[in-house]
Amino acid sequence: MPQEEERLSRRKLFGLVKDKLVGAGSAALQVAAPKLASGLLRPPGAVEEEEFLATCRRCGKCIEACPGGALREAGPEHGLALGTPYLVPGEVPCSLCLTCQQVCPSGAIQSLARDKVRIAVAVIKRDRCLAWQGGMCRACYDRCPDRGRAMVLESFRRPVIRESDCSGCGNCAHACVLKPAAIVMKPVEKRG
Repeated sequence: MPQEEERLSRRKLFGLVKDKLVGAGSAALQVAAPKLASGLLRPPGAVEEEEFLATCRRCGKCIEACPGGALREAGPEHGLALGTPYLVPGEVPCSLCLTCQQVCPSGAIQSLARDKVRIAVAVIKRDRCLAWQGGMCRACYDRCPDRGRAMVLESFRRPVIRESDCSGCGNCAHACVLKPAAIVMKPVEKRG
């Protein structure tokens, strides 16, 4: 009988430990997943993140339709965003063709005029930028599809981003001759 009691208490102990671990893991996922998802850069025209996660069907049509291969599918490391499309514009810039808007069946990516697109905003790391360090470089400026509006050259030919006009396509970061690039793409608070 004492051996049976010991076995029951071991079972109870292991059961309690298992329940606690599963509960802690589940709670951690619920806390971490929205944070992970909120840092992802979404396709042009994507609705706000919470609505995007609820609306996106994870069908992959936008990813398949992207002619430049800029859209990727979020993996398990992205928590609740699993299966949703996202961009890493510094690696593969968005061409702003807006095909993803045309093929989205759920409304998670809505039709938006090209000049209203706000995927992200480019941020120049002036302490690394060749032009800001006195060098002769304008690779980012030359690649910006909205140069003269979203990106301008100030005195001494230094590039400056006008945040309100930057679409966040990533052409500038992709064109940067430095690796890692002296331009990073930062999520915008309200995207389009």
